Amino acid sequence: MFRIINKRIINPSEARRIVNKYYSTIEYIDKCPVPKIDTGCTFCEPNLPIQNLTKQINNSKSYPWKHLIYLSNNSEYKKWPAKLEFAIGNDGPEGNVIGDLSRFKRDLLDPYHPVLISQSYIENKVDHGKDLRFLLYPDFKEIRINDYFSIEDEKDRNEVLKNFIVKFLTPAGEIPDGEVNNLYNVKDYDKNLILTCGHYQRDIRCGKYAPLIIDEIKKTLEIENLQDSTDVGVISHIGGHVFAGNVIIFKNMSQGIGEGGEEGDVCRVFKSGVWYGRVKPENVQGIVSESIVNSRIIKEIYRGDVS
Repeated sequence: MFRIINKRIINPSEARRIVNKYYSTIEYIDKCPVPKIDTGCTFCEPNLPIQNLTKQINNSKSYPWKHLIYLSNNSEYKKWPAKLEFAIGNDGPEGNVIGDLSRFKRDLLDPYHPVLISQSYIENKVDHGKDLRFLLYPDFKEIRINDYFSIEDEKDRNEVLKNFIVKFLTPAGEIPDGEVNNLYNVKDYDKNLILTCGHYQRDIRCGKYAPLIIDEIKKTLEIENLQDSTDVGVISHIGGHVFAGNVIIFKNMSQGIGEGGEEGDVCRVFKSGVWYGRVKPENVQGIVSESIVNSRIIKEIYRGDVS
């Protein structure tokens, strides 16, 4: 399904955003609240050239239909290659999952339903087994391709990935709910997730901001007693180096679903992923209190929703 506006074809995610702009119940605040306390490095900033603050931040991103996040065990995000999709051996001897997915999606995805594919490192999700693991938004699913890294033949691995793309990343596919079989293990992902771009080799600004922001996020979550319900991690380049630091929030909004399973605007946006830019450590406490706790969006740093 797609719309034509002013003779321009737009995808369903962007169409929804335009409708929400005029008919939304989402609550916004203009400014990010100031920090209540200094946790030790709340006001720290990396030594970087002065940032360009003149570029419009609102709606400064693309609007994919879905966001697929590869759960990597590679914690050395400062060494992630600038172009992950071309980096042979990004996943050690197993190869390059991001590269293979990027290569196959060109032929298999519906152009009116674009999918953003990213690599992440989430400390709480490290698993050194043989399964290939993803998070999928706005579906809030954790997906395993069982024993993927045990498949020795490259052609067989490629076929598994192609079938995965068709099944999970196209409108014709059908995402199984709670399916466990010989190939897939699919379950609901029941936590909030905060991801900070830390792709140092691609964008030095994000790479230098990320450790400071992540440290402040972890401390703030402990203060708010949210550390058990919220995972924190690093994500690969997601666009807009001029807007570093870039932070994405996926909030578990199962409590925001009404009768008959209908989702309200707030629920839909926070499940899709709220994208903030020009985030500094001093913004983190405000982001957690307003967006994680109160489900409000902070206008001055809001780039848009992810999917």
